[in-house]
Amino acid sequence: MEIYVNSEKVDFTLEAEKTAGDIIKAFEADCAKNAAAITAVRIDGDVLCEENTDSLYGRALDKIQKMEIETLCAQDIIYNLKELAVKFETLCGELEQISLFFQSGKDSKVSAILTSFADLFDMLCRIIALSALFPEYFQEFKIEERAPLEFLKDFSPILADFEKSLADADTVLTGDLAEYEIAPRLHSFISAVQKLGDSLC
Repeated sequence: MEIYVNSEKVDFTLEAEKTAGDIIKAFEADCAKNAAAITAVRIDGDVLCEENTDSLYGRALDKIQKMEIETLCAQDIIYNLKELAVKFETLCGELEQISLFFQSGKDSKVSAILTSFADLFDMLCRIIALSALFPEYFQEFKIEERAPLEFLKDFSPILADFEKSLADADTVLTGDLAEYEIAPRLHSFISAVQKLGDSLC
């Protein structure tokens, strides 16, 4: 059986492990010591999920050819948050100019800005969801004095209004929401991330 962790083949010395579940538990224990967590497992191409946990966990090791394990550490999340904050900083300046771009007939520029915002906001949601895997490291991380998930929840009605303004081709409302509602919230996220330490040490 071959074992890959984050796409790299690793040497694993079997001790008392008999099943795939035993291997996963051994890696989980190792991750716990290193501020990391398992985010995905594939066994001979089958992705471990709620529906097949029992069958895959109990699979004997001599019946497995390849096990792939994906892990993520808390330090990676800090890095990703800081990288995202830098990208949002650039985007905020563009969001604040959307009204002017509309007035100048630069609709294609607005479209590009909105695409970037959608992609980066989706990334933000994924990273914040992953940070929940490490509550001990991110319990002090607050955005506008709120937990990140509460911050995202507060964003929802603004995004709903924003999507409606786009669907209605209401360029005035779109520009106002971008400048006075969305950009300020992103600035708050940027400020919160800047207070995060660069290291967990």
